[in-house]
Amino acid sequence: MNFKIVVHDFVAVGDTSPTRTAQQLEKGRDLAVACSSGDQWVTPQSTEDSSMFTLRRERLYQYCLSPPTLTTRIKSISIPEWGQPSHVDDPDRSRLYDLQEFESTDFQTSLMHSGIGLINPSRRGKRVQGDGLSASEPAKHLRLETCSLLDLIPQPHFIPAPAAKFRPVDPSKIPPYQKTSPSPITPYDAAAVDQLLNGRYRRAAWLIPVRGSLPWDGASTAVILEGTQVASRSPSPIPCLHAPAAQPRAITWTLDSLQHLWSFLGSIQQAKHLGPLSLSFHAAPVDAFSTRDSISEPVWESNHPYYHQLSSRHTAGSPDDFATDICRAHLEGVDYIKVFHDMPCSLSLRNILDAYRYEPVNGEVPGRSGANDHKIRILKGAHLVLMDECSKAAFLM
Repeated sequence: MNFKIVVHDFVAVGDTSPTRTAQQLEKGRDLAVACSSGDQWVTPQSTEDSSMFTLRRERLYQYCLSPPTLTTRIKSISIPEWGQPSHVDDPDRSRLYDLQEFESTDFQTSLMHSGIGLINPSRRGKRVQGDGLSASEPAKHLRLETCSLLDLIPQPHFIPAPAAKFRPVDPSKIPPYQKTSPSPITPYDAAAVDQLLNGRYRRAAWLIPVRGSLPWDGASTAVILEGTQVASRSPSPIPCLHAPAAQPRAITWTLDSLQHLWSFLGSIQQAKHLGPLSLSFHAAPVDAFSTRDSISEPVWESNHPYYHQLSSRHTAGSPDDFATDICRAHLEGVDYIKVFHDMPCSLSLRNILDAYRYEPVNGEVPGRSGANDHKIRILKGAHLVLMDECSKAAFLM
């Protein structure tokens, strides 16, 4: 035979025996000759150890285990049939005379220990002042402003940042806002919010709602009172609409307070202590408001003209493919002020907005001699939305 053959010798990974090339080649050559020398079946000689295929007990496993055998018999508790008499040894059986005697409560002593005095009627049968229900003033229906605000804020409604050099914000003079932590809005998360806050060269904008509900869960809603509506016994010049505990605090404006806020933001912009600030006012169309123009203060869900928007709105993290368009459409129906700023000044600006105080004009509060008697922090406790440079909601604070 005059031909070449290739012998493949497969060796195990852990095999440390020395290779015997000549012997392996000879075995391969013999196998090739045996296969090609005739057309009969040939049984090759096996050199492997056949003992490795021997069955051993330590290699046998039982596929289906038999259930264990109980060594002790435990009597199971059986529930008697309905109407059958109970046995003496029944653990649920009890006798009435074995129970302890009931001890009554002396309510007179309870009231005395709690510091609540009993209501004693007057000798003459007249109501004593302070007894019973407090003589509080009945709820007043507050009329809301539903007309367009296009002419309320003086033009222009966009004021760009002044062209000047700005110094970095001094945290000792204008500390950052630390009352609450940022609440991310999807698709932002905590890591993305931290990256945004640490962005030195990024821009952002705070949204201040003027009228309506911003299309993000947790954001404060806002209303505008029509004219001057102040209760005679109200401690505050602007009545506060109390939202339920699950809803954020509502912001209540008057026409004069809105103009005062716009002037206040303009003065901050000209002071140049918070970097380049830009201001814009967005006025919603008239048909975006509800036909309801009054609100009863104690009732929130039924009488609030924007509550249906607050309860049925879509969030920015909705799985709907059109969530961004829906959010933008809802935002078009809201009156709001947008304050553009550099990201390093964001929390300091938020602290200034929280500390903003409105001083009522003379005559706005009946029974008060001057405007210096009372100041209102309208944005105290409000949840504002911060937008990034792409006009996407980042977080609530």
